[in-house]
Amino acid sequence: MRQPPTLPSPTLLQRFFKERRPCSIAEAADVVGYSEAWVRARAAADGIDLADGVLPWEDVMLWFLRAWPLPLVEDSVPRETLPARLRTTTVTWRLPRYLVDALDRQTDLERARSNDCHALTVEQYVAEQLHLVIDDDTVAAMNDDRGFMEAWLFPDGA
Repeated sequence: MRQPPTLPSPTLLQRFFKERRPCSIAEAADVVGYSEAWVRARAAADGIDLADGVLPWEDVMLWFLRAWPLPLVEDSVPRETLPARLRTTTVTWRLPRYLVDALDRQTDLERARSNDCHALTVEQYVAEQLHLVIDDDTVAAMNDDRGFMEAWLFPDGA
């Protein structure tokens, strides 16, 4: 049975977050926890030219944030590594039970068909879906909120 991947070492993560430089294919594979073949295939799917053998930091960061649950990342890097408003917070909502059941099932289905998440959680899946429903009018209305914009645009606006 295949061992589940482990988050890269804190040293590697701190260097990756701090240096923000293009990554070699091997470095990208280490950060996202997948093989070099996966990195090449993902780069091709995303239209990234690998002629010079490096990938933009922003693309590797997006893959990294998709691959690993954010609470796990938060616990593994210094507090100042992530934009303050990108850090998670606990929310308690009351929802109809059918929605909770459906989201559990939908997360299971997404986990089974996904090739870019190591341990997709319901929290991670719901956060991704909520991010997708924030419309342009809302972003425009929050344009003066520096903390929101820093988190919204991360890593491209970092």
